[in-house]
Amino acid sequence: MVGERMVITKNLANHLEETEIKMFESRLNAIKEIQDNAMGVEVGQFGGAYAFAIKNIPGPSYNVVKGDIFSSENTIDKILSFYRAREIPARFDLAPQYANATSLQQLHNAGLYQSDFHATLYCELNEEMVGRIKDSSIKIRQIDEAQFDCYGHIYVEGFGMPAFLAESVTANDQFRLGVIASGF
Repeated sequence: MVGERMVITKNLANHLEETEIKMFESRLNAIKEIQDNAMGVEVGQFGGAYAFAIKNIPGPSYNVVKGDIFSSENTIDKILSFYRAREIPARFDLAPQYANATSLQQLHNAGLYQSDFHATLYCELNEEMVGRIKDSSIKIRQIDEAQFDCYGHIYVEGFGMPAFLAESVTANDQFRLGVIASGF
């Protein structure tokens, strides 16, 4: 029913975070396969936290920590060392279910602070909503390989990334299409 209120629980929040981590890890593993890891992809796991790094794509879009950074002792220091060794600034996407006064103090003690927000939007589609989308001017469809170049430019512009990265985004998505089609 449209208008039904959805309440997020800790279990749902954890599921959404795990889903985002798996999607991100899958995407980075696909990038890693391109030209013998020419982009310098690495994924470090520290307890319940995942540190994603791509040396040759600057900026926070891919160089980010997700998951429970408080799940084991000294995790923040280990993650910061991981990024320092790669000469990449660390960015932590802290999901609200992991935040409390003690955990936020740990981040502060490490010299970290909140600088912005990242949102994960979630909605279960029901038949009425799907019907409204089908009847509207919104069209949802899979792009074909000939449209990847256009998508690459839209992607980098939309995320405020340097324009020269559009070619890499295009190559990555073309590669992923082949991976997905072969049952990766």
